Amino acid sequence: MFTQAKEHVIHAKETFGIGIMRYLHIYGDIDEYYRELKENSVRFAEEEKNEPYGIEDCSVTDPNEYRFTLVRR
Repeated sequence: MFTQAKEHVIHAKETFGIGIMRYLHIYGDIDEYYRELKENSVRFAEEEKNEPYGIEDCSVTDPNEYRFTLVRR
């Protein structure tokens, strides 16, 4: 997905990875995967949640500030 950074209030002075979003589809138990990430001190941008449009997701951030959203439909 490509979006304008300014739509997300991201400015030129922000960290390198901000503005890029990656979605990873999880096949299986996303709750178990989420717990494993929490136990290993992974940094979350957004905690696990059920979206009103029928998916379950959470977002993690890597050391370069890239965000990875894990999705289960």
